[in-house]
Order: sequence, then structure tokens, then C-alpha cells
Amino acid sequence: MRLATLKKNFRLSGRKRTLERGSQTTLLTASFLAILVFVNILAMRFPERWDLTKSGLYTLSPQTKEALAALKGPVTITAFVQEGTDAARQIEDLLKLYRSASPKVRVEVVDADKQPARARAEGVRMYDTVIVTGPGGERQVIEPSNMFSLGADMTFSEFRGEQAITRALIKLEKKQSTVLYFIGGHGELSLSEDAADLKSYLEGEGFSVRELSLAQGRIPQDAALLVAAGPSKDLSPAEVSLLKNYIQGGGKLLLLLDPRGTRPPLTGWAEVAAAVGVKVANDVAVDPPRAFFADPLTSLPELGGHEIAARLRENNLSVVLPRAASLSPAGKEFNFTPLLVTSSEAWGETNFTAKLARDGKDVPGPLTLAAAVTRPAAKSGENQAADEQRLAVVVGSSSFVTDASFGLQGNADFFTNAVNWLVGEDKLITIRPKPLGADTVQLTSTQARRLLYGTTLGMPGIILAVGTGIWLRRRAL
Repeated sequence: MRLATLKKNFRLSGRKRTLERGSQTTLLTASFLAILVFVNILAMRFPERWDLTKSGLYTLSPQTKEALAALKGPVTITAFVQEGTDAARQIEDLLKLYRSASPKVRVEVVDADKQPARARAEGVRMYDTVIVTGPGGERQVIEPSNMFSLGADMTFSEFRGEQAITRALIKLEKKQSTVLYFIGGHGELSLSEDAADLKSYLEGEGFSVRELSLAQGRIPQDAALLVAAGPSKDLSPAEVSLLKNYIQGGGKLLLLLDPRGTRPPLTGWAEVAAAVGVKVANDVAVDPPRAFFADPLTSLPELGGHEIAARLRENNLSVVLPRAASLSPAGKEFNFTPLLVTSSEAWGETNFTAKLARDGKDVPGPLTLAAAVTRPAAKSGENQAADEQRLAVVVGSSSFVTDASFGLQGNADFFTNAVNWLVGEDKLITIRPKPLGADTVQLTSTQARRLLYGTTLGMPGIILAVGTGIWLRRRAL
């Protein structure tokens, strides 16, 4: 009788424990779900993001936030993409950041395959084209080449979307495009053949790019900047006079002048360069310590402290400068600031027919290969200090803007920064693009062994030990 009673009590006790465990599990589950709901409500009311990527893929730069804060009216950003691609996802993620950062920004992502009529109506010819529309209907069209840069394997290596869209926003506030004139008629680089990427890039940045023949005898009033990219023929006396008068009147020049070697000197262009305070030597820089892919005639020069080069230096970007001549100041009335400088072991080779070898006739390093030039502006009053007038940027090579070199390292950024500085658009100096490639980790052999044993033995062993302990404890209950 007593045994039967004990068995009954044991069964009741077991059921009670089972009921208690079930109640506890239900209570814990309900509490966990309640916490999740509460956290989601808080996240919706007080959204917060953390960008843990090394390159800050999901963080807008301070320049962009400043541009968004300065918007005077609503702006619409429309992206025409091919749905499902990595590029489309990258653009969509970026546009979400713009929309979250400012209530004045409206974004729209359009699948060009599903809405081809709309793409045609907007003049879109390629996937990943972005159109930024201002409150008055004014537009900035950003081509894919300005959103992404190609690596050596012809795949996207950098995402330039933020800098392209932010520049477009700033351009919209200005209402008018800055006009750049490329001088032609003297064997300069062709914008349709030699430097098509340069032209496309500048237009994507919001500039109007036009060609100019000095033979017409005048320089258009809307010219914000004249660019001479690698002339191989000399100027006529009338053209020299025209350019010097343009400089005296406050005009600005961007001169890319190559080494002449054994060819006749370009005295007219040398006179124009001297008019902006620069002497271009007839040499070619040889820089073995800073050679690009073991080519001593293609230098990776050090960046100067000028604002044109400052952000490139901050982001560890170099300029690849093939076949460059050295520069030196000409005239005490100018302020000559080096932008690109070789190592001290470099020299300016003056013998173009013999094997490269340093001798007493060569120009000793370090050599200046690019420089920014200013001069004191005219004083408007006796007690007022004269401001600096931006006059010219001179580079001893034009090869770095050709299609073969423009996409290398920081070449595009350097050229665009020089243009922006000359025309006074300092806010548009480049935002560092975000690299798309996967990061790699270099491990020593000891670190590799630790990683191998830790992942194949250590972690499974810990999980097995914890599981065994839980099983033994439950069995003992």
C-alpha cells in the first residue's frame, strides 16, 4: 500500500516538474519575443547605423553631409540599373544613405529592363546611369564611368558614386556649368581619340568641355579655364600674344607640356609658360627609387603639401607620371608651389640618344614635375592686403591623362583637383572613392597553424565539451 502511494506521489512530482519546466520555457519564450518586439519598436523610432567596413562603404563623407545641409530645395536622384547586379545593389545602398541623411532628397531606382521607354525618354543609354534633378527641373547626368572605375582586369575596382552624386548636387546649386576649353591645332591630345576617358569624366563631373582654336583670334567670355594638353607644334606670335593677354586679364591655364628631347624647342609655349612663372626644362625625369613597375621613366612622385594633392596624400594615392620634364620657377613676382616631386636620387636626363646614366650634365634631383602658380592680386585699397590670384597649374607630362593612364592610381583625381582649384571650386576637390575588392590578410606560418588548429580542433572541442556537460547535468536531474 505504501509502495503504491510512493509511486503515485513520484508520478505526480514528475508531472509537476514537467509542468514547471514547460511554464518556464513558455515564459522565457514570451519574454524573449516581447524583448524583440520592443527592440524593433525602438529601432524604428530611433534608427541608428554602425558601419563596420574598413573603407566606410556605408558612411557618407563630411563633404557630402555639408552639401546636403546646404540644399535649398527638394532634389530627386534617379538611378537606372539592371536589377540584381552588384552595381545596382551598390548604387541602391548609397541612395538610401542620401535619403536618410536629408529630408530634401527623394530617391528612385528604376530597372531599365522593365521600363525601357522611360529610360529612352530620359536619354539613358547605359545601365548604372544616375540623374540628379533639382527643384527647377535642372539636371546633372552621371555616366557609369563616373560611378565606377575599372581595374587592370577590366572589372569594377572602385565605387565613385558618392563623389559623383555629391558633386552633381553642388553643381545644381550653382545653376550653370563651368566651361573648360581645350586648345587645339598644335598637335594636342585628341579628346575623341587620345583622351576620350578624360572628356567623359569631366562631363560626368558637371563640366562643359569644348575645343578652342586660337586661330580665330579670340577667347570666349565663358571660358573658366584653358587647357593645353601635350602640344607638339609651336604657337604663332599672334597666338602667344592672345594667351599672354588672357593671362594678364585674369585668365587661368592648365598646361601639360611634354619633354621635347631631340625635337626643336617650342619657344612660343615656353614663353607662355614663363608668363605664368614656370620654366620647363628639356629633360626627362629618371627616378629609379620611385619607378612604376620598374620603369624609371615613369615616376610615382611624392605629393606636395598643396590642397590639390593633400587629399591624395591622406588616402595614400599616387600619381603615375610617364615621361615627365622637370619644372622650375621663372620670375620673382610669382608663387611657385611644387605639387609632384621626385626622390632626391632622381635626375633629369638631358642626353636622349645614349643609355640612361647619370652624369654632370643632368639636372640633379629632387625634381619638380608639377606645380601650382599664384601671384598677388591687385590691391583694392592702400590698407588692404593683396589676396593670392590663382594663375596656372603646369605639369611636365601629358601622358598621364591619356586613355592608357588616366584610370591609374590617383591620376583622374589629381587632374580634377587641379581643375577645381583653378576655377575656384574647392568644395569639389575629390571625395575618396570606396574600394570594392575584398581585403586580404597576410598570415605568418605560426598564425596560419594557430588558425587551422583553432578552427578545426579548438572550436569543435569547446562545443563538444559544453554539449556533454549539459547532457550529463540533465541526466542527473
